[in-house]
Amino acid sequence: MRVLVYGLVGTNRGGIETFLLKMNKYMSSDTIFDYVVEGDKCIHENEINAKGGKIYFIHNRHQSPFKNIKDNKLLLKRLRKEYDVVYFNLSSLSWIKPIKIAIKEKYKVYIHSHNAEFIKANGSLLYRLINKYNKAKLAKLPVERLTCSQPATEFMFGDSSNVEMVYNAINVEDFKFNKEKRNSIKKELQIENSFVLGFVGRLQYQKNPLFLVDIFEKVRPFIPNAKMLIVGEGDMRNELQNKINERGFTNEMLLLGNRTDVKDLLNAFDLFVLPSYHEGLPYVAVEAQTSGLMCFLSDRITREVDITNNVRFLSIDTDASNWKEAIEKQLNVIQNNDRDSVFETIKNSNFNIKNEAKRLERLLGNEK
Repeated sequence: MRVLVYGLVGTNRGGIETFLLKMNKYMSSDTIFDYVVEGDKCIHENEINAKGGKIYFIHNRHQSPFKNIKDNKLLLKRLRKEYDVVYFNLSSLSWIKPIKIAIKEKYKVYIHSHNAEFIKANGSLLYRLINKYNKAKLAKLPVERLTCSQPATEFMFGDSSNVEMVYNAINVEDFKFNKEKRNSIKKELQIENSFVLGFVGRLQYQKNPLFLVDIFEKVRPFIPNAKMLIVGEGDMRNELQNKINERGFTNEMLLLGNRTDVKDLLNAFDLFVLPSYHEGLPYVAVEAQTSGLMCFLSDRITREVDITNNVRFLSIDTDASNWKEAIEKQLNVIQNNDRDSVFETIKNSNFNIKNEAKRLERLLGNEK
């Protein structure tokens, strides 16, 4: 079965790109994702080719909306004999023209909601009105609905009936706690005797990175050997570094940039924090739990991410005193944590990609 997939951004590796590439990797060799990509380049080409996939490039809708529509019409008409299924992966409903074209060409259409809220860059009144209008239109279209969380369902579909949950699963074996790697990473970063708070994510508005400094400032007085590792890049990096410097934490809060060894770095953390303004269902919180970490997350994040009872949801509408209190309350538990204890729970769950990829494969093949 070949599936024509929309939603992968050729110049970026965010949550949707990670989801699609990893899911298809763990499906059978008979199921191949081929991608429609806006623009003229794709940094994921090697991964796609390794699975036997194809890439179809079309004009970017933001730069040339009319050319984009024309490209979609020609492409979907031309490929109709090669594909039965078109799989749209969306973070909003700002542009549903390709969906309507696919329906008109009589494809079986799947819509997968990956986000629970508007992103700041696209949160204007006009953008919201377009999304609201298209949401009402989508409710009447003959499509199959998939989601990553209940908030993502409400955001894109409203009504949760006839919506299938597909979990943001991971390869759990990659994130099993490893004491040797913990010691190695802590030695590499010269933090052997430190209590480590960790964050992984893009340094942009959605992730609320400046709040990390507020958390650390509250925690430091009762954990004098505390350090924070911040993994990721983004347009708020300089602003974050300036705030760190102003508060006097230049040597305690370390910006590591983008790393390809997140699964190893998690071993060096003692707890994980994610103060996001909104998420669909964050991969990294699942990865952190699989590594045996207690997680302190924004209460804007869906409760469905708590699969181990090691998650605490906290308000970000404060000065971070509540985060300090929650961490202080759990400090003894954290310091004596058996980080292998929850692994089997996650291994046997829908968050294990070896289970969930096969289930998505069956769904796209119209098998329950």
